Amino acid sequence: MSFSWLVAIGILISMAVFLSSDVSAQEQANSAPNKVINVTNTKFSIQYSNTGIVKILSAKTDVQAKSLVITVQATKDGLLTITLPRELIDRKDRGADSPFFFVIGGYISGDAKENSKTSTQRTITIPFIDGTHVVVISGTQIVPEFGPVAEMIIFIGIIGVVIMSRIFFRSHFFKIIQ
Repeated sequence: MSFSWLVAIGILISMAVFLSSDVSAQEQANSAPNKVINVTNTKFSIQYSNTGIVKILSAKTDVQAKSLVITVQATKDGLLTITLPRELIDRKDRGADSPFFFVIGGYISGDAKENSKTSTQRTITIPFIDGTHVVVISGTQIVPEFGPVAEMIIFIGIIGVVIMSRIFFRSHFFKIIQ
């Protein structure tokens, strides 16, 4: 076999690989992209995708109920797939993951279907119906709402303690030496 035949075969194999990867890229482009919404009063955002017709208007935490409250506008039945950061909300029973349950229209609707999970996030799917306005996802732990403000208050408090302790110990240290 001559060198030119090897080059021709190599080019054909390269074209086949290139064309097959291009087809999968087109298939991914045709699927609905993930959308992102920020969770009010936190540093977190959640990714979501959906079937049916639903628009997420807002997402916020309910610290007392340990829940994530998502305000939606659904005009056709479908499924809402949400990726939840574990630092934002998680649900555990005796240290092991347990299913999130969700509330729609004030009624406990059941356990959310878990699609995947990692050490940092969990992806769940929730069915919704036409006319849904609020979806509540209940966990066993949720991030407090006051995030950045609390960090600033703690930082200022630590600096204040350090300054006061230096002033106090310096004045007492000099009295002992004299």
